[in-house]
Amino acid sequence: MSDAAPIEAILDELHAAAREAYSRKDVDAYREIFCADLEYQRVDGRVIDRAQLMRDVKAQFQKLDKADTTFVREEFSLDGKQATAVLSQTACADAVAFGFIRRSWCLRRRGHYTWATTDGVWKIARVRVLSEEIRSSGWRLGR
Repeated sequence: MSDAAPIEAILDELHAAAREAYSRKDVDAYREIFCADLEYQRVDGRVIDRAQLMRDVKAQFQKLDKADTTFVREEFSLDGKQATAVLSQTACADAVAFGFIRRSWCLRRRGHYTWATTDGVWKIARVRVLSEEIRSSGWRLGR
């Protein structure tokens, strides 16, 4: 077992908690995975803070009927009190309009994530989105 394996396991548990919060559309629980002084660099290079990210997430959740997310860790390294990972994330969502018009889409995002410990708790401190791709099935009728 590598020195990083226990940290990877902890981060996997945190990802599972974030996934559950995302699926429940629970912004408050989702916020807890990120440091208060988060630096989130979008694919266009613009940097936002945790408050803006959560406003964006809340707006997304209000429009969605159902949401889910998964990730695959491509790279991982540990350096003292920081861990870095390159992750490929897939987030899929459904929205319903007028009760019977449905739209589904999936976002594929690849990013560089830096985790740091704050009072002994691992949280995401920095994100640099490397790529994003959105695919939509378009609008369709039915539940």
